[in-house]
Amino acid sequence: MDIGSRSKWWVFLVLNFILETAFGLHENNRFYESSDKPIRREEIKAVLEAKFLSILGLPFKPEKPKNKVKIPNHVWKLYTNGQIIYHDLDKKNADTIQFHYHKEKPLINHVNEQKYKQNVEHLEFEIIFKRVQATHRAELHVFSEPHNDLRERKPYQVTIYSNNGTVPFIKKKIAGSRLGFTTLEVTEIVQKNMNNTPVLNIGITQNDRLHLRRRRNTDDNEWNTKRPVLVIYTLCGEKTTKVEKSHHRSKREAIEKSPNSDNKQDLCHLHPFEFDLVKVGWNEFVLYPSLYRLNFCAGKCPNPLSHHFNGTNHAVIQNNVLKIAKDKVPPLCCIPSELEAQTIIYIDHENKMIIKRPEKMIATACGCR
Repeated sequence: MDIGSRSKWWVFLVLNFILETAFGLHENNRFYESSDKPIRREEIKAVLEAKFLSILGLPFKPEKPKNKVKIPNHVWKLYTNGQIIYHDLDKKNADTIQFHYHKEKPLINHVNEQKYKQNVEHLEFEIIFKRVQATHRAELHVFSEPHNDLRERKPYQVTIYSNNGTVPFIKKKIAGSRLGFTTLEVTEIVQKNMNNTPVLNIGITQNDRLHLRRRRNTDDNEWNTKRPVLVIYTLCGEKTTKVEKSHHRSKREAIEKSPNSDNKQDLCHLHPFEFDLVKVGWNEFVLYPSLYRLNFCAGKCPNPLSHHFNGTNHAVIQNNVLKIAKDKVPPLCCIPSELEAQTIIYIDHENKMIIKRPEKMIATACGCR
C-alpha cells in the first residue's frame, strides 16, 4: 500500500473512531450515546466538522437558510442519476453539480433587432469561477409548456447567445407539445467566461411557452420548479475509477457467508453504521440525506488467512512471517477493502444548491491488510 493510500485509510479509521466515541450513532437500528465530557465532545465535533466541510469544498459552515428549502424536482432527478454511472463521459468524470439561478430583471432587451426581429431575454448568473477546478459540462435548463390551442402546438426554435448575449451560439428546436425542462449545452460559454467576470450573461430568444420570467400570480414554490437553471458539472476533488455495485456486493457477501464469519463474530467483517447528521446540526445546510451510511470494519484477522478476508499476497506473507517473528512484524489490521461514494445535496455559503459525490465515503467490504 503506497503512502497516499495509507493516508486515506488512516483518515477513514480516525473518522470512524471519532464518530464511534463522540456522538449518538445508529448501529443495527439501535442508538448509542457517548459518555465523553461535554468539552471534549465539542472539541472533537469541531475537528470532525472541519473535515466534513473540507470534503464538501466549503471554507466554513453555511448559515441556516431563513426559510425552509425545498429540493426542486429537477435536482432530485440529477441526484437519482448521480447514484448510477453516467453514460455521458463529461458527467461521469465530475463529482460536483452546481445549480445557479439567474438574477430576475423586469426589462426585455433587444439584440440586433433589425437582423433577428425577435426579443432576447438576458439571463445573468453570478458564479465564483475561481472555485471551479475543472468544468466538464454546463447546461442551461429551461421549462416549456404547450400552447392551450392545439392548432398552435407547432415546433419552435430557441437560440442561445454568447458574448454577453449578443452572438448566436446554438439553436435548438423544441416540440410544440413539450411539457418540462429542455437541456441546452453551454459548456463553451461557461469555460470562456471563467476568468473574465463573476457575472455570466446568456441570451435566449423569448417565447411565450418558455418560463424565462416569473409570471403573474405565480407563487414561490411553482416558480422554483419552473425557473431557468444553469447546471455546471465540475471536478473539485479526487476522482477514482468507479466499481460496479454488484462487485461490491459479491465481495461483501463472500465475507458474510464465509464459515469463519458465521461461527466467530469477532473475526474481521463489515458493521452497518449510520451517522445522524441531524444530531450534530448539519441538517441546517445538508438537505439530503439526513443519515450518512458510513459503516466500519472491525474484528480479528485469523492466521492462517483464508481468501474470504480479501488479503493481498503481501498480507498472506506477512501473516506467515508473524508466526516466527512476532516481535518484528505487526499483526494484520481489519480495514475497508471496498469503498463507495456518497452523494450529498447541500446549500453553500452563497445559498446555492449543490450536489456533490465525494469518493471513498462508504465502506462496503472489509479485508485484512
